[in-house]
Amino acid sequence: MLRPAAVCEALKFYADFEKTGRLEKVLPARRLDRLANIKSMLGQASDETATALLKRLNINVVVADAQKTPISKESIDFFVSSGVLEYIPRPVLQGILKEFKRIGSRGAVMSHRLNLVAQYSYFDPSITEFNFLRFTEKQWRWRNSPLIWQNRLRIPDYRDLLTEAGFELVGEESTSGKPEDLARVPLAPEFRQYSREDLIVLHSFLTAKGR
Repeated sequence: MLRPAAVCEALKFYADFEKTGRLEKVLPARRLDRLANIKSMLGQASDETATALLKRLNINVVVADAQKTPISKESIDFFVSSGVLEYIPRPVLQGILKEFKRIGSRGAVMSHRLNLVAQYSYFDPSITEFNFLRFTEKQWRWRNSPLIWQNRLRIPDYRDLLTEAGFELVGEESTSGKPEDLARVPLAPEFRQYSREDLIVLHSFLTAKGR
């Protein structure tokens, strides 16, 4: 995403949405001065890097280990991820959330979209979205692709991670799969302690705030 062409394309969406009136509908509190800035940037031929372009919008890019960032303590009001956490090992997630607690302001809010689907099912119609729950941890190590590594954490694990890090879960919107698809999968011992209600969750939006 940190390519000048990609940044300009994103900015162009804002300008086009404003021109058609759609931006006002989805973002009624939009700042017209910022829109003017975007339009002026799009009208200029520039050799600037994506980081420099975003800096002109007061967006500071930080590429770093999210477990240890250079960001000041209690300086972030909002954290957001979409389809990210399910690819991160649990110990690393614990470190990330600990860092979020350090850099989060007292009223900080976070929103995370989770995709808990066995992703091989996207291209293999013979298996269900719960297929990876059949494998023990040892068996899964041989099947877990390094190209799309999945931690297989279930929805209660994310609730626990947020709580352990000092956040309060204030919202959960989950979508479940089909019970008959889950029933087709003989569960590995690691997943037998979960309730069927929790195991069947495939997608979820979690909202939390600092305690």
